[in-house]
Amino acid sequence: MHQSILIIDDIEDNRELLAIMLEESGYDTVCCEGGKDALKELEQESFDLVLVDYLMPEMDGVETTECIRKMDKYKTMPVIAVTANKTPEVTEQMEKAGANEVLIKPIDQYVLLEVVDRYLGQR
Repeated sequence: MHQSILIIDDIEDNRELLAIMLEESGYDTVCCEGGKDALKELEQESFDLVLVDYLMPEMDGVETTECIRKMDKYKTMPVIAVTANKTPEVTEQMEKAGANEVLIKPIDQYVLLEVVDRYLGQR
């Protein structure tokens, strides 16, 4: 059984890069370009982990994470935030919203896989 990861990022190149890195390691991925699309996807499918961009139009990573945490089946699912500006304030905002961890862009494949594998019990 493959584990499924939802990638939420408003920039297509970022979504594609994350998907490639994860799929090369055997994970299934689904990509959404915003929080509203992601919430619909989460209602229809089941995921094991979410990667969410911090800075997005319409619905940012904080609001998206807060909404995910309100969904019963996702209260404890790992949510990993990704951001180009990892400041203490951003980290604090994302953690308060319910993110388990914050990774800095550009994402290093080794670091990404170490974090995802740790949360999903791989390797």
